[in-house]
Amino acid sequence: MILSSPGLKRGMMPHLCVDARLYNASGIGTYLKTVLPHLTDFQLTLLHAPGDPLGGIEVKAPIYSLAEQIELPLKIPKCDLFWAPHFNTPLLPIRAKRRMVTIFDVYHLVHYSSLSLAQKIYAKTMLNGAILHADQVMSSTHYAARELMHHATCKPKNLTLTPCAPLLTQKGVKPVKGVPSSYLLFVGNLKPHKNLDTLLKALERVDAPPLVVVGKSFGKIPQIDHYLGRVEDEELHGLYLGAEALIFPSTYEGFGIPPLEAMLCGCPVVASKIGAVEEVCGDAAEYIDPHSISSLAQGIERVLTSGARRRELIEKGKKRVQLFSAERAVEAFLEAVHACLRRS
Repeated sequence: MILSSPGLKRGMMPHLCVDARLYNASGIGTYLKTVLPHLTDFQLTLLHAPGDPLGGIEVKAPIYSLAEQIELPLKIPKCDLFWAPHFNTPLLPIRAKRRMVTIFDVYHLVHYSSLSLAQKIYAKTMLNGAILHADQVMSSTHYAARELMHHATCKPKNLTLTPCAPLLTQKGVKPVKGVPSSYLLFVGNLKPHKNLDTLLKALERVDAPPLVVVGKSFGKIPQIDHYLGRVEDEELHGLYLGAEALIFPSTYEGFGIPPLEAMLCGCPVVASKIGAVEEVCGDAAEYIDPHSISSLAQGIERVLTSGARRRELIEKGKKRVQLFSAERAVEAFLEAVHACLRRS
């Protein structure tokens, strides 16, 4: 895939290669969708997963595999800069003059004791290797950057903040069949740190509408009345618009896109009082202790029973989300790219 700006001659454009294999994933995929359309002043080559219609160079090896470490150096073309939006960047030499990597969080190092031996070896090797080989490391919040500096053995030479942005309202709205007229909303992959089990226990203590859950599962799914799995962006947009509140009870995040998506749609947010989430949400969320069932129950009850609190959160959310526009996210990313290219 080649994108070019009419004002530049092709020979003058820096060649940027991007690992876009997670384009259709949540989180990293949202970030890729934010920045890729604005890379018009570069000769752009995308690496894509099998079957993805993005165009560019297909990488057949599975993500997080030994095979990708063999295939990526062969597929990455000679270029001025290679950017990996995740820590699974090549450890072997590549034909790029410069390397950038975005590390949104260091979940695997923070929860190192819970990993298997193979996962421990992979996490430490890949995260520290990604930092070692990168001319520029990017992270999305001050909290995530501090976590990276604290937990990684290898310290980045250059570390820059490049925030994320919600994109939902750029698309239309599509209704979802079978969803009740009144509901609470949970958005997130069903991993342990997303804390769905604690939320389900908290809801047993509250006179609340049904819970609608959106997110990819990774094994056994808890007993949920309305589990939708992955949905289209237009459907998710509609779910935020109709929800009584978004409940975001994570125990660990590097950023946290769903609260901003909710704020963009005028949906009040109940969220965990943890580093990155507080940094992103500011005063526009009803905060709870994600480790306390009673705290979570009380937070949900406050938002459901107080019209004044709901209105306050909605108004504060509309102001807060303006700080995380796509324009600001793209500007920060491009500044990091050009800074990296200027380095001798």
